[in-house]
Amino acid sequence: MIQRIQTIYLFVAALGSAGVFAFPFFSGIAANVPIFADGLYDTHDHVALLGIAIVAILDAVLTIFLYKNRKQQAIFALVTAVANLLIIAFMLGILSSQVAIGTAISTLQLGMGSISPLLGVVAAIMARRSILADETLVRSMDRLR
Repeated sequence: MIQRIQTIYLFVAALGSAGVFAFPFFSGIAANVPIFADGLYDTHDHVALLGIAIVAILDAVLTIFLYKNRKQQAIFALVTAVANLLIIAFMLGILSSQVAIGTAISTLQLGMGSISPLLGVVAAIMARRSILADETLVRSMDRLR
């Protein structure tokens, strides 16, 4: 059913994935680095980040409406978590290829956009655990009949 706790978790995962559009990953000035030309590093600086973020949001929202098929819902919740992990990996990979680690630590400030995918990962994993708990409960109730 749609009023289960995993719906809230999946909604929070979607919000965590959408947070990368509202907040920058890093802010600051890094000399001669094209992704920091405007002083911000966010999803609009790379097409892969933009695509993965959209997939993560759509997957989390779609997963909410798969409540009739719990096995499929659990798989889609795992895909949401993996997509958020990919956002983090691409973000750090692109940043490390553009800016030296010492420069990044000394000159750049961490933004809320780099933390919001972590919220999406945790919420998606919690949703998956709740979905699997529901599936176990339904199986045990079927055995009693």
